[in-house]
Amino acid sequence: MSALLQLVITVRNWFVLPWMSSYRNDPHHFYGRVFTRRHARKVGIVKNIWIGGGLLMLTLGSWPAVLTISLLLTFVSFVVLDETP
Repeated sequence: MSALLQLVITVRNWFVLPWMSSYRNDPHHFYGRVFTRRHARKVGIVKNIWIGGGLLMLTLGSWPAVLTISLLLTFVSFVVLDETP
């Protein structure tokens, strides 16, 4: 069993980059910003937008409306999560 565990750990280390293993909440680092409160608040906003949009899609039930709403929500999600100044 330990040989299998060692194999899994070795394969995991091949795919995890060194900058992905540090959990610093540095807002200026491209990966560290996902650990900040600001980003968590934005993710919560996006989650609520998708829940509302999903409920709207369920009530409408029309495929063109579902596709239109999902494309619009995707665009809005990118706008909310964007970090450019």
